[in-house]
Amino acid sequence: MSVARRDLVARILPEGLPALWCPPITHYDRHGGIDRARTETHLNRIAPHVGGLLLAGSTGDGWDLPHALHREIITQGLAAARSHSLSVLVGVLRPNAREASREIIRLARELTGAAEGLSATSLLSVRGVCGFTVCPSVGVERDPEALSDCLRALFRTGVPLALYQLPQVTGYELTPPHVASLGLEFSNFVFFIDSSGRDSVVARPPLPEDVFLLRGAEGNYSRWLSIAGGPYHGLILSSANCFARELASIVENLKKGRIEEARGMSARITLLMNDLFEAVAGMTVGNPFANANKATDHFMAFGPKAESTDPPSLTGGAVMPQEIIRLTGDILERHGFLPQRGYLE
Repeated sequence: MSVARRDLVARILPEGLPALWCPPITHYDRHGGIDRARTETHLNRIAPHVGGLLLAGSTGDGWDLPHALHREIITQGLAAARSHSLSVLVGVLRPNAREASREIIRLARELTGAAEGLSATSLLSVRGVCGFTVCPSVGVERDPEALSDCLRALFRTGVPLALYQLPQVTGYELTPPHVASLGLEFSNFVFFIDSSGRDSVVARPPLPEDVFLLRGAEGNYSRWLSIAGGPYHGLILSSANCFARELASIVENLKKGRIEEARGMSARITLLMNDLFEAVAGMTVGNPFANANKATDHFMAFGPKAESTDPPSLTGGAVMPQEIIRLTGDILERHGFLPQRGYLE
């Protein structure tokens, strides 16, 4: 590990890298604002089983959040993280690098109170914040030079960054040489998150060995972690919104050498999530990560009363279709995950 990155990691992750992270869904009230009570209850349910949160990620509608809601989610998420001693990545998902860079600097200064001289270590005064999560600009894949420029603009902000591989939104994938070169050039490149499901960057070295690799794609959880011989240091999973306890049991069983138990739960959650994502595949509002977990969390919250309870609100004021709620309940029951009592009851 480079000296600069080693020192930075020691400050932002003094307890080490969490193996399981959750990107929380965003709970809206009926007026389009943040449902703070529901959010607090949901985060308290997740927190005992995860080590980190990605606030305002794709699962949290990060691409669509207006400024005020983005700030409110971060403020409440940081408060919950501090009370539960969780690490935090803050999502800054913008369609171009210039806008994202300005937002990173503005937000970092708001969080730290630093008026000038922002550096990679200025976040350290905010307990639990270990960096910002960013995507490359959308739509520049046909111009490698423009892609390099936009990525370097993000890293020149100087703050610790998690680079997010998200072809479902950006339309393209970063190559292993591209990622490796950034890791060599910028010591504030601390995390690489891959939600593509193709895992091309970790499958094809050379890679910067001192950049933490987090897998954001769902499925086959037990095979990907380094503690089981896989290429990733951690998992950052939308399914942790609803199945944090089960996913944590996979990690714990791997650590203790109980491989068959880990594989068994991994297989169950994989089949379940495949069906849940298929159920929301036809939705035109939101994204599958958010929609599948909002529909599922509706049952986690209200149990058997979920189908007769008002469905959750989505980004932009839309409401989850009742047919999706019905399908979700059938899937949860079929896989043996339908709760007998909701966490809001």
